[in-house]
Amino acid sequence: MATNKMTNKGALQFVLDTYDVPAEVAEKLKSMVTQLEKKSGAERKPTARQVENTKVKEKIASQMEPNVLYTVGEMLKKFETTEDMTSQRLTALLTQMAEDGLVEKTKDKGKSLFSLAQ
Repeated sequence: MATNKMTNKGALQFVLDTYDVPAEVAEKLKSMVTQLEKKSGAERKPTARQVENTKVKEKIASQMEPNVLYTVGEMLKKFETTEDMTSQRLTALLTQMAEDGLVEKTKDKGKSLFSLAQ
């Protein structure tokens, strides 16, 4: 039973397609649909935080050695890039890196271990 979420655009389009509305109202609704299409289709620049995170990920990857498994705690102590970072932020960055294929994430006895992707 998968139902699609009703969006503003969908609701406006439904009203236009289903009901006979005065021309003035129809024009206004069409204008609103057009505005919503522009808003949802716009290309967005990455935020300053996303740009910064990309640089930090590159620095983390450059400090990792091939075929070495690291815990988050070891990285926090060992890497210069992670000096002022919380373990939660580092874990989030490493998880993003794993999704992007930069690092490999493995679990050993409940502990997450990260290594440079081959």
